[in-house]
Amino acid sequence: MERKSPINIVNPTNEAISRPRFAPSSNNLLISSWETGLRLYDVEESVLRSEILTEEALLDCCFVKEEIALTAGSDGCIKRFDLSTGSQDIVGICDDSAISVEYSSETNLVVSCTMDNKINFWDLRTGNSNPANSTAVESNTNSISLSGTNLLAAISNSVFMYDLRNLISPIGAEISSMNYSIKCIRSFPNSRGFVMGSIDGCVGLKYFDPVMENTMGCRFRCHPNSIEGDSHIVSINQIAIHPRR
Repeated sequence: MERKSPINIVNPTNEAISRPRFAPSSNNLLISSWETGLRLYDVEESVLRSEILTEEALLDCCFVKEEIALTAGSDGCIKRFDLSTGSQDIVGICDDSAISVEYSSETNLVVSCTMDNKINFWDLRTGNSNPANSTAVESNTNSISLSGTNLLAAISNSVFMYDLRNLISPIGAEISSMNYSIKCIRSFPNSRGFVMGSIDGCVGLKYFDPVMENTMGCRFRCHPNSIEGDSHIVSINQIAIHPRR
């Protein structure tokens, strides 16, 4: 297999990146960070298309559509940004810092998990900043991911699945193959499974179909076990999957 060279991004942020997101219908890449807000890059042209500075640290971001994005902030606010004009408004307010944010085009729901062990839901059609629904979990939800109406939530080294049309309780749960806590989880665009990254530098691919799981499911380490004899473990903080590739 031919190995392709990485694409170099012009004017990359020097701060810690909290989340990279590919746009739904272009090769634009949205990046949120702890200190410099939002940046929108054109990956093919390797240029910075837009930059929006924020006072709060941004712990996550996602697209509503090509020019509209949502962010999860350390101040507990879920904000909506127009990437072309820079305008913003508050979609939701959490009781604690918002860790992750997702948007479902099928249900118009915004989903966020927070540091006070809650998964909150807002309906964009109502304009109400108070959650339309909230689900308490036993411990911190490290990451969430949406594919269609299925919501995956990574809690410790377990994965819980919710149906956005019925949020009373999870419709499924399983202990993953990861030995340590899952740091990030991402659904495959075709909803056939998900990929997860752990705090000890491992990545796992999980398929819902048993046949595909037996043939394609795997786990691997992204970083060497040691450097010059010393243990070297780096957490997998984020994984981005291109929606069309």
